[in-house]
Amino acid sequence: MHSDVRIRRFCRVRRPSALLRVWAIAAVAVGVLAAASCTGDFHLSASNLEIGPDPAVPGDTVVATFLLSLIPTQSHTIIVMIDDTEHMRVTSDQAPLIPVILELGAAADLIAQYGTGDHTIYILVNANEDDERTRTQSVGFRLNAS
Repeated sequence: MHSDVRIRRFCRVRRPSALLRVWAIAAVAVGVLAAASCTGDFHLSASNLEIGPDPAVPGDTVVATFLLSLIPTQSHTIIVMIDDTEHMRVTSDQAPLIPVILELGAAADLIAQYGTGDHTIYILVNANEDDERTRTQSVGFRLNAS
């Protein structure tokens, strides 16, 4: 009877990780983008923002991942907003990676700048040549002192 319990615990099915979900969504997005790129139309979207680790504590490096679609490829600026304050800005002429991964900084530095507790983050994207903008939905994350 004990061996039965051990086998069931060992064989328990685990939920897919957040990163696996992002990669699956990215694979679908690549297919959609490939089809859309054949039409010659302009397309800009940003979605599926995730922050990790959540909660973050000193010693952690906080990272944002999201999907960015920009067709045709052009100069674009990514602006990270934390609690409605610009945290960082990145400009690139390269096609965005799928998913986009941005290192927001050390949790200790974020705590020094924004304090502990719950915070809100979203990402703005400007397509510089077409003068178009989009943003992700806001998501919450937590910074803890320990």
